[in-house]
Amino acid sequence: MFKSNAILAALVVLPALAQGQTVDATSLTLLSGRQDPRDGTVHTIVPAYEDVYLSVRDLDIPGVQGTRIVVSGWGMVAGGDTLDGDNVTGDLDVGYIEGTLLERHLALRAGRQLVSSGVARNLQLDGLDLVVRGPGHVGLEAYGGVPVVPRFAYGRGQAVVGGRLFWRPAQIFEGGVSFVHILDNGRIDRQEAGADARLFVSDKVTLTGLAAFSVVEQRLSEAALRALWQPRRNFEVTVEASRTAPDLFVSRASIFSVFAEETRDEAGATLFFRPFARLRLWGDGYAINDETGTGGRGGLRASVSLDAANASVIGLEGHVLAVPSSRYVQGRLYGLHRFGAKVTATLEGDAVVVDPKINNQDLSLTVAGTLGWDFMPGWKVLATGLAGQTPLLESRVEAMAKLVYNFNYHVQKVTP
Repeated sequence: MFKSNAILAALVVLPALAQGQTVDATSLTLLSGRQDPRDGTVHTIVPAYEDVYLSVRDLDIPGVQGTRIVVSGWGMVAGGDTLDGDNVTGDLDVGYIEGTLLERHLALRAGRQLVSSGVARNLQLDGLDLVVRGPGHVGLEAYGGVPVVPRFAYGRGQAVVGGRLFWRPAQIFEGGVSFVHILDNGRIDRQEAGADARLFVSDKVTLTGLAAFSVVEQRLSEAALRALWQPRRNFEVTVEASRTAPDLFVSRASIFSVFAEETRDEAGATLFFRPFARLRLWGDGYAINDETGTGGRGGLRASVSLDAANASVIGLEGHVLAVPSSRYVQGRLYGLHRFGAKVTATLEGDAVVVDPKINNQDLSLTVAGTLGWDFMPGWKVLATGLAGQTPLLESRVEAMAKLVYNFNYHVQKVTP
């Protein structure tokens, strides 16, 4: 998989370097050390990660507008005894080329990408996505290819096709119907049809909805309604209700689909309020109903800036989940302080109480701190320390170092 990803990235990037007008590149290096207890022994693992993002736009391709090439991927080299014995690995998250033709009535994207429209639900695939915008404000999207198996995940399907027919008569409304079909070893893994809509009732109220139906199982896989009300810039409320069938989100070829719950209903609201420039408040509360019974979840969060420049911030938050099968309560206190323009420090404490107990323990405590230094333009180094105890570990100590470097450069064509 890693070899094929490297080949795909090369095919995408090399033409861009020859024709690109503007290239934006970001690279992040992460070096960390941690304890990995297993089989009665504590192993020390020291992985080094490299995350790279590359965007090339303004390509000079006759007849094509808005051309862009995007590549994002990561690699890891680990010292120590890793769990799977794989000390060198990596993956390509996206790697595609896109553009529009026929006076922007046809949009094409080819390569590794995420398709988010309709019942696709951020489907990652290697293939082609095509969008045609026709008369009467009607459009058609069609996509197909091979589903991607992300690193550290299980495979799902060998082929996928799908599409969405949509209507957008004005900026305030868009609605559509969609379909997706995934094959796994010649069998249907997922086949869904759905409808979605978004309506801007006013500049203060937005309504969205989605309904997805499993054609194979002949039942609803997901339904959601959401209303966003923002009467002022410093206050907003979101009210939503949803039903999901978790077993339909697991591959039908996986044994885990047998143990997944059939339905889960949630209804509630989320609130944000900024009464003063330095104070922010969040809150949410939801009722939950699943096969085990009825329960709920909720949370409160507040952050306050101690000065007008936001150089010092203190925050407090709490969350609770209570359903018949389990419950937990979490509390977190954190702070941030900037020492001038180049040095930033954070400190936080986190406590969680779980029920039922795990290994006869119900309390988890963690304290963590981070120090960051912007030592030169575009470069930053961060050091993080973490200590605590959990029901799975009598003691936990971790250290992490990050070296981040960002750079952007532009390539201009010179006309003689």
